[in-house]
Amino acid sequence: MGSVIAISSSGSGDISNPLARMLKALDHRGTGYGIADPSGVIFPADPWDLRGIGPRAIGHNFKRLLPGDSPQPILAGGDPIAFDGRVFSPECRSGIGGLLGGGGLERFERLLAEAEGAYAFAALCGDSLILGRDPLGLKPLYFGKGEGVFAAASEAKALWAIGIPDAESFPPGSICVVEGDEPRFRRARGIGRRRIERLGIEDAKARLGELMENSLRIRLRDADRIAIAFSGGLDSSIIARMASAIGKEVLLISASLRGSGELEFAKWAAGEIGIELIQVEKGPEDVRGDLRKILWLIEDSDPMKVAIGIPLYWVLEEASALGFAVALTGQGADECFGGYMKALRAHRSGGPRLARELLLKDIRNSHLVNFERDDKISSASSVELRIPFADTGIVDFALSLPIRLLLDAERGERKVLLRALAKEIGLPERIASRPKRAIQYSTGVSKALGGIARDMGRALPELLRDEFKAIFGGSARILPPHRERGSRLP
Repeated sequence: MGSVIAISSSGSGDISNPLARMLKALDHRGTGYGIADPSGVIFPADPWDLRGIGPRAIGHNFKRLLPGDSPQPILAGGDPIAFDGRVFSPECRSGIGGLLGGGGLERFERLLAEAEGAYAFAALCGDSLILGRDPLGLKPLYFGKGEGVFAAASEAKALWAIGIPDAESFPPGSICVVEGDEPRFRRARGIGRRRIERLGIEDAKARLGELMENSLRIRLRDADRIAIAFSGGLDSSIIARMASAIGKEVLLISASLRGSGELEFAKWAAGEIGIELIQVEKGPEDVRGDLRKILWLIEDSDPMKVAIGIPLYWVLEEASALGFAVALTGQGADECFGGYMKALRAHRSGGPRLARELLLKDIRNSHLVNFERDDKISSASSVELRIPFADTGIVDFALSLPIRLLLDAERGERKVLLRALAKEIGLPERIASRPKRAIQYSTGVSKALGGIARDMGRALPELLRDEFKAIFGGSARILPPHRERGSRLP
């Protein structure tokens, strides 16, 4: 686990100072430092000691979570590469260096096009800086331009630290080649429409079960002991049951405000599944105490993201305290399998086509809405978050399903196929049929945030914006993503 940072300058000056500032801004992701520029790779004890670096460089903050983790950048095919994340595909068992060991730009495009994983990377190849990000955007990566420089990093705060106020989320599934301070983007793998398969519920249920088991097996190949962020709801219960069934040692962790009712249901559900549950109970004072930390971590003042981020932070802090290196969440299930009420409304008002377009849009935007926030929280907690539903095979399968296997407009049912799978693997009816309850409301955190704002005589969005500005300054922001980004590669 760690970070990716990169700077490329249009001139020939020393970029040691901005490089050091970026590395230090991400100390919470690791305090083992590695950098590479055209002269080679070094591992400084203190980034402030760097001198004479440039005109382009990559860097990495290193934190060992699993025994096989090693400091970076590494050399692959003679080129230094800083890589944050994991590739789960079998062909990467020999390590990322073996996978990217030869060839030019095509090896990075092949990685994005063929390999299953969650990652972002930066590489120096000849006179160019090359950046990339996995197709679903599971690992965060941001970029921006300053005066004569292009920079990228795993978190926007590293760009803000060197005077680049406008950060933008790097497009998932894309490669960027930077020469000087000019980037050129090309998409290597996108998430798009799929041909609709003619499947019945039984065949679809069997296929999804196989895909989920494979997703869990490849994601947990190097981890026998895992924590699961658990609500007792459909998604986390499926993951808990199936992870346990493949022989993993599983601990469930729930976090909520006292008296919310969420903990009681989670306790009952864990008992029915037969897996130990740790319950983390908090009060409104804990919400207030952790608010600034969450704003700093997620780099966003959106009330919904904050309200979801706080209980996830509590869960992952508990997992870390108990010695877990890997945790799972059920993120991605709602986007893929029709979990949101807006999808059902779209189906009722505009038919299958409108519902399908909404589902595709939600999947494509998942990195902006969920994945980036969650990874930044988990990195600070020293727990690697893995997301079984965010598997490209599962996503492609979901996009190929007839809408009737996702949404039942007449009965008002969402996640039709997932509920059928839950029953197939032996989950109780009460879990399989439980209506979705958004975590920010079920945990009581959203209500607590509203109470804090009212006590201060403020509207919550205004309060969060002001707190964000107090932390980062008035100019720091993450821009909405653009459709066209620079010139295309030949």
